[in-house]
Amino acid sequence: MTELHRIFPTIILTNTVDSGIADKVENLFLERVQDLPANHEQYSDYSSEENKIFDVKIDLPELFDCILLAKDEFVAATGINTTPNEFEMWTQDYRFKRQGHARHNHGVGISGVYWIRTDENASPLVFHHPNPVIKLIPKKKETEFSYDTANCIPARGKLVLFPSWLDHEVPASLHDGVRSCISFNFPLLTHK
Repeated sequence: MTELHRIFPTIILTNTVDSGIADKVENLFLERVQDLPANHEQYSDYSSEENKIFDVKIDLPELFDCILLAKDEFVAATGINTTPNEFEMWTQDYRFKRQGHARHNHGVGISGVYWIRTDENASPLVFHHPNPVIKLIPKKKETEFSYDTANCIPARGKLVLFPSWLDHEVPASLHDGVRSCISFNFPLLTHK
């Protein structure tokens, strides 16, 4: 008897927050976006711990509650645990042609993105298959076991969570556009 087993699956959780919360987040972002520093790939306060344009826990508690609920769903589905009360976040804004974010991962834990605003020119969040040689494997057809990337299309109010170890990128945009987001990590519990 032949049996197919799906081993080592990777889960991506997506959710959309209430439009009232999305409006509040976008309005606050628009009030503070001019304070977001530029770096070599986009505008971001990633490396500026003391100069974040906002703190989600304090400034946007309704959004933080949505993120926590999504994290709890992710933990329930995957069994992955995170360090209690540990939350890292930063804001990113991609405005101009050729802005993007090279392929990377966030180590261990649960990571996520919340899109504050987007338009039709916003580049997707591209996830890469964890098998480093998947691109080299000849394929008779594309199946859930053979594709090497998966796109998550940004949308205002959309929230996505994924394992921090999963490589991802934002391809350089081909046109000026709107793609503003909050990125975050829940670090993995490493002891006990």
